[in-house]
Formats: sequence, structure tokens, C-alpha cells
Amino acid sequence: MTESSPREATLRAGPLLGGVALLVIYMRIGATIGFQAWYGPPFAPLHKDVPISFVHVSQSELRFWLAHLALALPGALLVAWGVAPRLAPLVRRLVARIDGATPRGWRIAGAVLFVVLVLWSIAGHYVVLLGQPLTDDENAVTFGARILASGQVSVPLLQPAGAFTDLFTYQRDGQIMSMDFPGVLLFAALGILTKLGPLLYAIACGVSGVAIAYAAGRWFGPRGRVIAALIWLASPMIAALSITVHGHIPSRMFIALAIAFAARLDTDTTTARRDLILLGLFAGLGFLCRPFETACLLGPLGAWFVWKRRTQATWLLAGLVPTIAVFALYNSATTGVWYLQARFAPGTLGNPSLRLSMGDRFATNLGWNVLMLAVFFLGVPAIAAVIGGLQRKRPMLLVLAVGCLTVLLMCLLHDNTGIHSVGPIHMSEVALPLVLLATAGILRAFVWFSERGLSPITPAALLAGYLVIACGAFNLSNLASLRMQANTQGVPLATLEAAGIHNAIVIARPYIVLLQVDKTFAPWGSWVLEYPQPHPDLSDDILWAKWTADPKALRAAFPERAIYRLHYSEKPPVLRVEQLP
Repeated sequence: MTESSPREATLRAGPLLGGVALLVIYMRIGATIGFQAWYGPPFAPLHKDVPISFVHVSQSELRFWLAHLALALPGALLVAWGVAPRLAPLVRRLVARIDGATPRGWRIAGAVLFVVLVLWSIAGHYVVLLGQPLTDDENAVTFGARILASGQVSVPLLQPAGAFTDLFTYQRDGQIMSMDFPGVLLFAALGILTKLGPLLYAIACGVSGVAIAYAAGRWFGPRGRVIAALIWLASPMIAALSITVHGHIPSRMFIALAIAFAARLDTDTTTARRDLILLGLFAGLGFLCRPFETACLLGPLGAWFVWKRRTQATWLLAGLVPTIAVFALYNSATTGVWYLQARFAPGTLGNPSLRLSMGDRFATNLGWNVLMLAVFFLGVPAIAAVIGGLQRKRPMLLVLAVGCLTVLLMCLLHDNTGIHSVGPIHMSEVALPLVLLATAGILRAFVWFSERGLSPITPAALLAGYLVIACGAFNLSNLASLRMQANTQGVPLATLEAAGIHNAIVIARPYIVLLQVDKTFAPWGSWVLEYPQPHPDLSDDILWAKWTADPKALRAAFPERAIYRLHYSEKPPVLRVEQLP
């Protein structure tokens, strides 16, 4: 009996009702017991020599993972199976439209995808994150970007010395700057100069998704293009990172563009020279943002094209070499050594990580990030799709897989595991080839069904249920945790505004200490450890000073500003403001 027969055209009531029941149970557990994650260190790093653990998982977060795997995921699949017969005509029409789409139709679809991704990014940044940073990295990048936007590489040490937040900065010869990579700082500076701010990051997110969908279309055809776009929209890892203004956003965009031009080179030779130059250029721009991850991920790809197009390899270098020169020039201007980046130079101020043996790193760095990829990229079942995408007849996918493996192995050299509130953040760029591998694996499964004379309707419905309902449920719970984190991050400044405090210096202990003093204040944690660095010209309305700052020195340096201490308490009120004479 075919799925278009009258009997099969009705809903499958048993699976449908069973799936709805599982989803209702999942939602009630979340609403009653809670799924909120603890995104932050399990203790307050009160001293800079206290290392931070990145592998803490709260009970409620673990409950969220288990409930999603045991309830939401099978519930979504049962609902999809139940409604599959009713979806048959719609699926057939959509497939026919996809197969018959014109180039103009695909351009319109690409524009729509771009707009949707930009809107998601900018709305998520302000509605979920409330415009707050995800980590201290964004604050340090903003500090360095403001310096670059003013036409300088560094500024004199802020005075009084040691009074203001200096986390993730680099200091040398009486000068201070951000320790981050030049591409990240230049991208943020562009956002400042153009006044686009978070919108620039949202545009980068849109470009990334369209570029990967384009690459999938070049390699797998129109159906692959659509599946890749759907995976990009559904992935919790991609969706969560896309609402931030983190430095991984520009690197992900440049790597996505490099992969898009690699797909052109692999499927069309008419514009090989131009495509090789642009491949090298975008790989180089990614290198400026995240040199090690970019080199590991795209290195095998570049080596493949150098070997495959040996007579044209110089064009790849024509795009790559100028960006490497910029990297060297920036290093010379900051550390004084062309190959030494500020992040690794003496004079960098950061939080030390746990000192781990190579055996420990195999577990806490490599193993943990593999686990987080399985959870956050597209869920545990998607591992099968990624593995299914490895095919000898598509050597380019094998090359990308080698790049993924190289990035994973690089975890053994990392000094920390990395946060996982937006998926494993050190693996952010790995999501790009994983989308392509998963797409290839899903298409391979549909071919398997077709070769055996089986209808693709039910598998298509199950795929839609998995991406829309199961991944959607994961996204909602994870974004809710991020929303609660952002909400509490805004409380200290809101407290000052409520008290009418402006044009002031506020002396306070690190923000993360507040969360540890009163664990009921924010039982979902935060990876923002410190209050933000001031504007390099010290023009902010509120200047946050360290708890150890000398009030007399601050008074002498800023006679026109009022000075306050912000106290934390275990008993209400949690925050108390004291004006200093």
C-alpha cells in the first residue's frame, strides 16, 4: 500500500498522540523542575592565579539534555510520523518546485535566507542577550576596537595604574591594547566606524549561512542546498552563536566564503583564477581572526587544491599572502616581533587555566569538545548523518573531514576546554563542514530509500520533525538560559540607573563574585567574570574600578566625578551602593 492511498492519507493517530504526550511531559518537566543551565565557572576566581574549570555541568542542564534525548526527540519523530501521510502532497510539491527552480528563483531564495538569518541574529542579540556580552572576550575586543577606530594600535596605560579592568589586555612599554587577534579587532572597529555595531555581526551570520547553502548546492544539487539551509537554521550551536558579537562570527563568515569558492573550484573551471584568489583571500581573512583554527580547517583544503591545480597554485597565494603580511605587520606594531601575537606574549593579562597533562587534555579538551559537538551541533542522532557523508566518490568532503579532525586534535594544545553555552566555542568553525557532511549523509539516506523502491515521504517528514520540533525544543531551552544570564548581567547597571547615578566611578568586586555571594541571585551562572573595560578615553558615564582601586587616587584623577562602592550581600538587598566622601 502506497502512502498516497486513501487509508494512508489519514493521520496515524497512535504515533501522533504518543508524540504529543512525550512533548507535553518534556515541557512540564522544564516548567516545573527546570532546565536552566549553569553557564559559568563553578566557583569565583577571586585571584588571577586561580585556574578556571570549563567542564562544569549543572544538574538542571544535565536534566535538560537527558529529557530532550528521551522525550523531546522521540516525541518530535512520533509527531512527524503521525502526520507524514497528510504531508505527502505538500512534500511532493515542494520537491518538484525545488527541482524545477530557476536561477532567479534561487537568487530570491538566497536573499530570503539572508534576511531571515540577519533578523534572527539581531533580534536574538537584543531579545535573548539583551545586548549583553556572552563572555569577557567581547568587552576586551570592544576596548581594542575602540583604540583601532581612533587610528591607534595602543594607548597609554589607563590612570590611575591598575584601577580599571584589564582582563584580556596586553601591556608593553607603558602602552595597553587588546590581546585579541587583529582580524577580530578590525572587524569590531569596522562596526564602530560604520555605526553598524551588532548589525555588522548579523550581516556576517547571514553571509555565512548563504555561503554554506551555496556550497552545498554546488556539490549536491538543489535538494542539498535546501537541506543545508535547514540544518543551518536548526542547529542549536549555529543558532546560539549567531546572536552574539563574538570574534568567532567574522572568522566563521570568512571560512564559509572560502568553502563556497572551494566548491566553485571543484565544480567549475571557467573562473579558476578568480576563485583561487578569492579562496586564498578569505582563508587569509579567517586567519587574521582565528589563525590556528583557520589553518587547521582550511589547510587540508588548500593543500588539495595546490596538488590538484599545481600550475595555478600561485593565484591561491596571491590572495593569501597579503593577509599574512598584515598579520605580521600588526604583530610587529604590538609585540615588536613579527611572528609573536599579543595573546602569547609576556605582558598579557588573562585567567590561567588548569595545568593538565596530555592525558588529561585528551579527556577534558578533546573528549569533552567531541561530546559537546554531539549535543549542540544537531543532536546525537545527527552523528550518523555526518558519518554517512564520508564518501570516497566525494574526495572534497573527505578533505573537509580531515580539517575537522585536525581542529579537534588541536584541542590537545589548548590551555583550556572552552565554554559550551553556545556549543563548544573552540569548535565554532567546525560547524561549517559538519553542515555539509550531514547534508551529504541525509541525501545518501534518501538515495538508499529510492534504490529500494521505498517512498521518501515518511523519511522527509521525520527529517522535518527532527529539525523543526526536536532542534527547536533544544533551542528554546538553551536560549532561555542565555536570556536569564543576560538579564542578571544587566542588574548592576540597572541598580545604578535606578539610584540616579551618572558621571561616576563605581568600585566593585568582579561581577562573578556577585553570583557566588548569593547563589539564588543568578542560579544560571555567567561567563562574564569582570565588569567591562572603560572606553580608552575614559569618557564612559559609569567607569567600573577594581575593588583594590585607591579612592584618593581616583578622586585626584577625576575630581568632577562622584565615587561609589558597590557592595554585594547574601541578604536583601543583594546590591548596596555607598557614596564615598
